[in-house]
Amino acid sequence: MTDVKHVSPLLIEPFRSGLPKFTQSIDHELKRACEDVISSCADTVCKPLRFWLERVAQHNALPQKPSLTSQSWASDVAVSALVAGFREACLRDLRSSVSRLKLYLEEDRTVAVLVKHIQERIVDEYAEFRRVVWSEYEGPVRSEVDNEGVL
Repeated sequence: MTDVKHVSPLLIEPFRSGLPKFTQSIDHELKRACEDVISSCADTVCKPLRFWLERVAQHNALPQKPSLTSQSWASDVAVSALVAGFREACLRDLRSSVSRLKLYLEEDRTVAVLVKHIQERIVDEYAEFRRVVWSEYEGPVRSEVDNEGVL
């Protein structure tokens, strides 16, 4: 067996020069995997909001559009149901996602970092939903959507 102290630097140098590329590749893959986890967990909660926002954008792009609130999917009742569904998804799906993360990741600190980013993504998506509702609606729906207890 060869003593590592006596290995020629000519043999070690190719490994040293490849190490930065290797660690960059690992960092890139880890970052992508974390982003995929964050997106997947947030998407389960936010998909209905995103779908609704897309419908609003399509509606608003119509040349002669009827009132948004006259659409069955955009009525006050429908928006209230969407908010209720979002609340339920936060409790059910987000809790389930956190449990899965804890199952697969041993380090609580790693789970906490991912959960923080998942929550931020959900808050950002909900803020966009709230902004659109506030720009298009009046009355009780606004206060329901603005309720801080939602998040």
